Amino acid sequence: MCLFTHFAAGALVGGATGNVGLAVIAGLVSHLPLDALPHYDFPDWRVELLGGLVALAVLLLFPFATWPAVAGGLAGMVPDLENLLQKLGRLSRRRFVFPSHTGLIPHGPEVGRGNLAWQAVLAVGCFLGLALISPAPASARPGEPVGGRAGDAPQAVIDMPEATLLSSETAATRLQVRFPVRQAPEDWRLVDPGRIEWTLKGTEPVDAEGNPLPIPPAHLVNVAVPTERAVGVRVVAFSWWREPARPVDPASLVEVSPPAIFRGVPLVTLAVNPETAGGGVLAAVTVEIQHAPAGRPAEFLRAAADRSGGSRTRLLVPANVLNQDLFRALRSGARAWWAARPTRADLSPHPFELTGNWVRLEVTETGIYRLTGNQLSWLGVSTGAVDPEKLRLFKGGGLPLDTDPEVPDSLQSDRIGLNEVAILVRDGGDGWDIGDDLVFYGFGTDAWRDRLDSDSLPLDHFEHPFASRGVYWLTWQGYGTPDPLPGEPRRVAAAPAPALGAPTVTEFQTRLHLETSRIVDAGQLALGQRH
Repeated sequence: MCLFTHFAAGALVGGATGNVGLAVIAGLVSHLPLDALPHYDFPDWRVELLGGLVALAVLLLFPFATWPAVAGGLAGMVPDLENLLQKLGRLSRRRFVFPSHTGLIPHGPEVGRGNLAWQAVLAVGCFLGLALISPAPASARPGEPVGGRAGDAPQAVIDMPEATLLSSETAATRLQVRFPVRQAPEDWRLVDPGRIEWTLKGTEPVDAEGNPLPIPPAHLVNVAVPTERAVGVRVVAFSWWREPARPVDPASLVEVSPPAIFRGVPLVTLAVNPETAGGGVLAAVTVEIQHAPAGRPAEFLRAAADRSGGSRTRLLVPANVLNQDLFRALRSGARAWWAARPTRADLSPHPFELTGNWVRLEVTETGIYRLTGNQLSWLGVSTGAVDPEKLRLFKGGGLPLDTDPEVPDSLQSDRIGLNEVAILVRDGGDGWDIGDDLVFYGFGTDAWRDRLDSDSLPLDHFEHPFASRGVYWLTWQGYGTPDPLPGEPRRVAAAPAPALGAPTVTEFQTRLHLETSRIVDAGQLALGQRH
């Protein structure tokens, strides 16, 4: 049988399965009955292969082409790969494995070229059959029955959600989200949740063909907060259009993301889920977001209060931020706070401007690191040029530059500067040589925030959004060269070990950072922190 016939038959049975894996099996099986019929094969393998490719192209041009149909058609042609390899002299007949080629299943006799017309009719019939079992998706105007059946009409239509700001203070924001009904049913208790039409567009999930799935979209509300730490959320009140079949935890109705910085102002996104487990349909919910001022945003508020009587600059506030007054205060205070900071000209020279002796070290994990004199010599530093008493180690920044593009680097000395790290130098008291070493405690970009910002809480964890490695800088001077860097070199303090018989320490305190991931909107990943 010609390849185009095998492809058409395989596409029909493959498309009927609706599954790619089953389609491959069905396509292979379809090859057997066709081989058992009397048929004609093109003697030229190139013409044979061209016919199969034409059949594939024809299928791909039709709207009823599916992946199972394509997989079944290709699988239907695969067994004849043995015949192709035989014609090319690459495979002998005694090495065939397909049952209808080995004689295990009887193979039909060869007939004349007139059989091609019968095969063409069979191929066309297979494609027509595939079109009948794969109808195009039905469509209907909103409010009309799908496919002309009254049972498919929506039983209720929920209009666009409405978010209302009830109160906005520096420590908390209270808001209400309502889901108004455009088309109400006679009895909500009889409504099938899968037949509720949600007017909210753009955030609902869709299937592979772009059709909306019968899952209600979450309504998202952006709220300005005066903190970069995780905020609290409390459901104050809620009401239902359709009561759930079982009690629902009020906390499951809403989710709030960690703060994200926009133009220097922290924003959180509140997601309200209008449909719950047990078939409940939410009518309204009142939520309180608790955000006590902390860190630098708290300083922004104080700066805004200090300039309350001064001139004001017109600030653009995003329309999708619910508490615009708090956003405006934070934004205005941020400008005033940055303007009051000393510029780079008022600061001491940068260490890189004072000496050219630097070696860059990259760290990815948290732990104790050791650098030997031999390793330092590999980096091009002569042991005779190093005075061990002048070895110093600095950590570069740690925090990223401010996300506000209006803040210049000259106002971010705490982020572009270097912080000295205490080290333990073991030189044996005889100068620096390849057998000596220095030891320090290092960490990469993910660390407890209090190691980078002394005002942070002990359980605040920081993950650098742009870098994957922590950077340390080692510097030194020779024996006869004074140290141009300010201050004294920092060293790890030595503590005497307890005498024999002293109590053994068997317990210690540590802190562990865990994370859970959740999707709060298409294309955005929010991390919820647990400690």
